[in-house]
Amino acid sequence: MRMRYLANLALAAVAVCLVVFTQAFAAATVVWLTFALAIALTVIAVPMLGMRPTAQRAIGAIAALIAIYTIPASLVFASATVVWVGFSTGVALAALGAAGLTLHEYTTERVVHALEVAAPPVSVNGQSHAGADRERELVSS
Repeated sequence: MRMRYLANLALAAVAVCLVVFTQAFAAATVVWLTFALAIALTVIAVPMLGMRPTAQRAIGAIAALIAIYTIPASLVFASATVVWVGFSTGVALAALGAAGLTLHEYTTERVVHALEVAAPPVSVNGQSHAGADRERELVSS
């Protein structure tokens, strides 16, 4: 399993938790949950900056910027505002995580498709055509 897949999955999962928490808990609790999860999201997003392809780096950069902004915002704004800042952060980062997972599957699918295009040699009586051709060459010589 690739690190890129795990990072995108973790980003999406933590972001969805943030969305749920902002709607399930009281505003005073949401402030600290948003603060803690924004730190966790930053820790997940920053290593994405070194991943390939370039689109994954862009996803990591946008996610890191959003998460880094949310850390001080969760402590500065009023509790009612933090609920919606946390909610919007969660929705945005969940969408970025889903985009990253889609990107990962797209590149994996492209590799699998490239491998399927080249058909394997057909076997005849337990030997591949390549082996049968070589045998005919040896017999005719």
